[in-house]
Amino acid sequence: MTRDGQAVGAVGKSRPGWRPDKLRQQREAHGLTLEGAGEQLREVAQAAGLTVPAANFQTLWQHEQ
Repeated sequence: MTRDGQAVGAVGKSRPGWRPDKLRQQREAHGLTLEGAGEQLREVAQAAGLTVPAANFQTLWQHEQ
């Protein structure tokens, strides 16, 4: 797709400093699967009285990609 004669860049938001490899490394360093990390996030949010996030393994996987 083009806009004003120029190619449109990659789809998605620019995230300066985003390090998906670090997210995965930290999760694995704590011995967590994607499913386990999601469960931990939901438990922490609930204990803090926050709205429980939709932290499922698909969402976490997408953040790590």
